[in-house]
Amino acid sequence: MAKKTVIVGSTVSAQQLGELLRQIADGGITREHLQAFLERRNPFAEAEASPATFLTADYFVTRSGLWESGDFVSRVTAAYPEALVPRGLDGVECFDLTKHSSAKTILTRPKMGGEENVRKHAFTPDQVAALIDLQLNGEAGKLLTNGCSNLLYVVGANGVLFVVRVYWDADNRKWEVDALRLDEGGRWLEGDRVFRNTRTF
Repeated sequence: MAKKTVIVGSTVSAQQLGELLRQIADGGITREHLQAFLERRNPFAEAEASPATFLTADYFVTRSGLWESGDFVSRVTAAYPEALVPRGLDGVECFDLTKHSSAKTILTRPKMGGEENVRKHAFTPDQVAALIDLQLNGEAGKLLTNGCSNLLYVVGANGVLFVVRVYWDADNRKWEVDALRLDEGGRWLEGDRVFRNTRTF
């Protein structure tokens, strides 16, 4: 019978503890393993659940509560045919425009750090979806629902940087999602909200 080590009211076998220490030494231990260990759970359960994935083409379809433009389909959805591991919204910040600005001008703002930095911190479709999911019915939240646009920079088809516009259509109770080139759409308006990632993934 395997020797057991008592850890604050729970038991972990010597073999499990040895495996944990080996993985720490090898640098292969994950945050989930360590968290499970600290919560007195077996960090090496037989079947470790694989992370949930996000399929852009499954989420971004015109349906009740959501409308997507043809440009979004060809410029963004088409660029992400594979399942994505959701990146979450940690480090997502936003600011409101204080004057009308073009998409290219917004990139030069100190908070954005230029096009190269925005590309490095670009949003992915799962993050756009995560923001929408927090306000599915137009509730108050990070996304504006007052008639102003929400702007997120996404690298899409052919490596082009696009502005994804997320807009709450209060009359029809739905989110509208579009993708524009940096030289399209003229100027974004005072009061529109710009989102940025502050960390890379």
